[in-house]
Amino acid sequence: MRMIIKVLFYIAAMLPWANTSPVQAQSEVIDVALYLDASYSMEGRNMAVEMEYLEQFFGTNQQAQVELVTFSNAILERKSFVVKDGDWSDIAATLITTSYDGATAFDILDFSKKTDYYLLLTDGNSVYNDFPKTASAPVIILNSIAVKDALAMKLLAAETGGSYNMLKSISKSKGAQKTVVRGRVTTQEDGEIVYLEGARVQLQGSGQSITTAKDGTFSIAALPGDVIVVTHLGKKPTQKRVVRGKPINVFLPFDGDALDEVVLTAKAEPEDEQIYIGNEKKSKKKITYAVQSIGEEDISPIDVDVKQTVKGQFSNLEIANDAATKRVDLTQFLGRHKNMTILGDQYGLVVIDGVATAKASSASGTETFASTLNIDPNNIADITYLKGLTATNRYGSLGKNGVILITTKAYATRGTKDLSTKQTLGTTSFYNKESVELDALPDVAYINEIKVAQDIDTAYENYLLQRDFYGDEVAFYIDVATYFKGWGDQLMITRILSNVVENFIDQPEALHTAAFKYQELGNPLQAIQTLRLLTNNFPNYLQATRDLALLQADMGAIEEAKDQYLNLIADCQQLGPFASSFVDSVTKEFRNFVSKNKAALDLSDIPPQYTKTPEQLTRRIVVSWNDPQALFDLQIVNPQNRFFTWNHTLRDAGPRLLQEQKHGFKMEEFFLTSGDVGTWKFNVINYGFSSNDKGQPIYLRLTVYENYGTAAESKTVSIVRLSEIDKAFTVLNVTI
Repeated sequence: MRMIIKVLFYIAAMLPWANTSPVQAQSEVIDVALYLDASYSMEGRNMAVEMEYLEQFFGTNQQAQVELVTFSNAILERKSFVVKDGDWSDIAATLITTSYDGATAFDILDFSKKTDYYLLLTDGNSVYNDFPKTASAPVIILNSIAVKDALAMKLLAAETGGSYNMLKSISKSKGAQKTVVRGRVTTQEDGEIVYLEGARVQLQGSGQSITTAKDGTFSIAALPGDVIVVTHLGKKPTQKRVVRGKPINVFLPFDGDALDEVVLTAKAEPEDEQIYIGNEKKSKKKITYAVQSIGEEDISPIDVDVKQTVKGQFSNLEIANDAATKRVDLTQFLGRHKNMTILGDQYGLVVIDGVATAKASSASGTETFASTLNIDPNNIADITYLKGLTATNRYGSLGKNGVILITTKAYATRGTKDLSTKQTLGTTSFYNKESVELDALPDVAYINEIKVAQDIDTAYENYLLQRDFYGDEVAFYIDVATYFKGWGDQLMITRILSNVVENFIDQPEALHTAAFKYQELGNPLQAIQTLRLLTNNFPNYLQATRDLALLQADMGAIEEAKDQYLNLIADCQQLGPFASSFVDSVTKEFRNFVSKNKAALDLSDIPPQYTKTPEQLTRRIVVSWNDPQALFDLQIVNPQNRFFTWNHTLRDAGPRLLQEQKHGFKMEEFFLTSGDVGTWKFNVINYGFSSNDKGQPIYLRLTVYENYGTAAESKTVSIVRLSEIDKAFTVLNVTI
C-alpha cells in the first residue's frame, strides 16, 4: 500500500500542471549533494510535493552530477547519478522505494564537500546531536512534515545562502469505501507451520465475523485502519490492522496451560557433627563455601574479651578502631564491605548460640552500638566466620557485611537433641522445584511473523509491516533487534534499536533499555551515545552516570570516565541509607578504575580513599534493571539447594524503591569467593510494576565479573526479558 501511494504521488508530480513556471534550460553541469533523511519520523512525508519541487529544480538545472546519500542513524547508501536534459527519473525511482526506519544523526553527513548545492530532505529531527550550522555551499532544505521548531533549519539555510522550504501537504481523500480484505491463518503443530481451519476472524467493534476455510484462508469487508481480531480455542488471540491493498497473514501461537508455580518449602536435613554453623552443626567436609573457624584450642587464656580473641584470626576481617569513642566492640567488625561505603552501614552481624545479637550500625546519622562484653572467651567452644553469599544465604540483608558465629561451651554440650527449639532462619529453606528456563526470543505475534522469513531482506520487510501495528511499544524494537542478531547485520540491529531513542526520547526507562541492548549486542559506542543523551536530559538518573563511566573506561576514555565518577561520588554524598548498596558498588568500581589506570590518571583531585588497593573477588554478579518501578524477587540457590531471596517489592523494600525512583539508581551486587564451589542458580519472579501497569516487560542486565579487581578480570553481559507474572525463571547460572 505504501509503495502504491508513493508511485501515484510521483506520477502526479510529473504531470504538466506540476511545473507552473517556465523553465530556462541551462547547459552548465552543476554538482549536487542530495541528502535523503530515511529515519522513521520521515515516513509521513508528502512525497508528491517534494517530487514537484525536485522536478522544478532539475527543470532549471538540467545538467547535473548528483551524489545521493540516504541516511538515518548511519549512512545507508551512496549512489551517483547523471541528470541530462532534466531527466532525473533514476533518482526519483530510488526515492520512492526508500524504507523509513531508525533515528537521525546529522554528524555523519559531510557538509564540507566541493559542490554547488546541497539538497537536504529532512524534518530536522535529531536526538543525538545538533543540526549542522554551516556548509561549503548553499543548503536547500525540503520538509513536508509539520515540526515544532524549524529555527535550526532556517538558520542553516540563511547562513549558506540557501532556502528552507516548508512544503504544503495534500489533504486526504474522504468517503473511503470498504474493500474486501483477504488473508490466511496459520499455527504450529509438531514443530511445523500448518494452516488453521475454523479460526474466528472478527471486525473489532462490530458483529461481523467469519471462520477460516480448510486452507486457513478468509475474506472480510473492512476499511483501512480497522482492526481484525483472530481467535481459536487453545490459541493466543491476535489483532491485525487493515492496510489497503495488503493481505493479512496471521500466526496464532499455542496458548499452553499455566506452568505450576514454584513452591518453596523448608524441610529438615540431617547433618554430620563437626562444627557449628550458627545454631546447627555441619560436617566441615561437606561445607563447600567460604568458612573459617577456630576452636577453643586457638583461644588464648589471656584474652579478656571476645574482640581480642577474634583479632588476627580471620582473613579480610577487621575490628573498627574509632579513636573518638571508647565503645569499640566485636559487633563493629568490618568484613565483606569494609571501607566500601560512604554513608551506609559497614558493620557485620554477630550470632551467639544461634541467636543474632543487637546489630551495631555505622550508617551516617544513625550510628548505633551493641555489646559482646558479657561473653567470656574461656567459655567459647567455637568461632566461625561466614563471608560471601554464604552469609546472605543464611541471614538475609542482616548478613550482607559478613557474619561471626560464636558457640559457647555450655551450648555445645547440650547436644543436637536440644536444638529443636532453635530460632528459625528465613533463608535456610530448600529449593525443591525447578524454575523455567527463558527462551532466547519471546513467543509474541510479531516475532513469529518475522522469523518465517528465509532471508534477511524478507525478514526486514516483515519487520516493517509489523511496525505498523506494534511500533508504539519499546519491547517491539528490543525484541526485533534481538532476533536480527542471528543474521549478524550490525547496521540493521543499530538502526532498529535507534527507533527507541527517536520515538521515546522523553522516557528515561526506554532510553536505558536501549543502552542495555546496545551493549549486549556489541555496540558500546552507541550505548555511550544513548547514555550521554540520558544523563543530559535526566541529570538525576544516577544509574546512567554509573553505566556511562564504566563504558567510557572500557573504551579507553579514561579522563571522561574519571569525571563521571567524581560527579557520581559527589551525588552519592546526598543519598540516604536506603541507597547504601548502590554507594558501596560505586565506591568499589571507582577504586578498581583508579587502580587499573593510575599511570594514565591525574590523581591530584581524587580523594585518597579511592586510591587504595581494590577488593578482589572470584565472582562479582551485578544485577540491574531498566525501570525503578519494577517489582520482582531474586532467588539465589546455592549448590546445596538452599536459597536466599532478595526482595525488590513494595512490601519488603518500599523505602528503597522510593529512593530509586527519586535518584534513578537500579542495581544490586552479589559476590562469590573461591570457596563457594559448585553451581549457583539465580531465579527471578516478576511481579510487574509498582504503579501504572505499563503492559511492557521488565529487562534485567546481568553482568558477571571473573577475578574482579585483578589483572585477569573479565566480564560477560546478558539482557533478560521478563513478561510473565508470578513465575520463577532461571536467568543465570554461575559455577565456581
